[in-house]
Amino acid sequence: MNRSLPILSLLAIGASANAADVDLTLHLGDTYTDNALLQKDGGPSDNIGGAAMKLDLSADAEHYQANVRTAATYLHYFNGTQDDELLKGFSGDVRVFILPQRFSWIVQENYGPVLENPLSPDRPDNWTYDSYFTTGPDLQIGEDDSYHLLMSGRYSRADYEIDTVPSNQQYVGLLAFALPGTARSERSLQVSSKRVEQEAIDLPGGALAADGYDIQEAYVRWATTLKRGGFFVDVGGTQMHDNGETTSAPLARIGVDRVLSRTLTLALGGGTQYSDDLKRFGRLQGEAPEVNDPRQDVVRTDGAMQEDFVDLTLGYNSARTTGAVRVAYNKLDQDDSDSPFARQEYRNVTLEVRRQVSPRLDLQLGGSIDRREFGAIGRKDDDIYGYLSAGWRAWKEFEVRLTGRRQKRDIKEKVTAELRGAAAYIRERLPEGVR
Repeated sequence: MNRSLPILSLLAIGASANAADVDLTLHLGDTYTDNALLQKDGGPSDNIGGAAMKLDLSADAEHYQANVRTAATYLHYFNGTQDDELLKGFSGDVRVFILPQRFSWIVQENYGPVLENPLSPDRPDNWTYDSYFTTGPDLQIGEDDSYHLLMSGRYSRADYEIDTVPSNQQYVGLLAFALPGTARSERSLQVSSKRVEQEAIDLPGGALAADGYDIQEAYVRWATTLKRGGFFVDVGGTQMHDNGETTSAPLARIGVDRVLSRTLTLALGGGTQYSDDLKRFGRLQGEAPEVNDPRQDVVRTDGAMQEDFVDLTLGYNSARTTGAVRVAYNKLDQDDSDSPFARQEYRNVTLEVRRQVSPRLDLQLGGSIDRREFGAIGRKDDDIYGYLSAGWRAWKEFEVRLTGRRQKRDIKEKVTAELRGAAAYIRERLPEGVR
């Protein structure tokens, strides 16, 4: 069991540009921890100094829409328990309307840190970066109030910073036959085809040849935007073709946004589908409050996985108090795989509350409980995290913030032949520095 008792004094300078869609924030601070290396039986203490710059940008104009979140954090370990590290992350998309309501082009990028070895602690010598870039057109033929066609194409590129996992290219085409509707309502039959081509790589145990697989989906979609929210539902089936074998599975996805009352909102997402780690990385990072937090819930695999997920958020917003409770569950299974991570489960509960005590003073309280399990090797990791923060806005562009944090980690594992095999599997695929 690991215990970390940070005492963090955080100075935050928040600046908002004249336009309401730009927010720039600088954070400076220091954290003391009694276990800087997050070792099971305790480890050396250290002071960790940090400087973070965060930029959020959103724009909505006649010919384009843009949403960008980026963050960079420089960490300095005063006692030298770890090397200095720059932690960075980016999530953004830009859509250009070439012909409004008819033809548009989108460019998206997700870039951020993940754990290189998922069985080792979350610390700088175990961070590496994944990138997921995608671009392509969306085209509508016909009017909303009559039968019409929706077509789209995407080219995607998935890149890993480490050279022991194959990068890949992805090609997706989608065709939708839509019934008469409105700009706020869509009912359609959709078919899509996806091709994933993995590159060849050299591993210590020998070369891994280039490979690929195909996924086809066919489903009915019903999507509606309402005055107090909206929803979409996809129901159908999917097939995967890999190494001459074909497997089928049901497909279902749902998303709901609802204003329950003057102060309460509800957001629900869930589904079952074939997925891959970079598709999950983009989805999860897009929902995360911090784009440069190292992800522990994305483990690289060399094939598609059956994914089941549920995500529920209840929000509260009043004149002086805001808050949210989020519950999430994610399960992944990869058939016919010798990877120790072929079966993964993730559970998360998060609470955040903010109270505006006065025009200048606010208090924030939050925390989370996380569990991740690797069923093939009997490994369970639990993380409990909490913080209390007070912010004083001295003037419009300057804020002083004091934050205290506590984190507790617990690791349970069965020392079995499967676990020893998992350790050997990881050692064979990782560079010497993180074995």
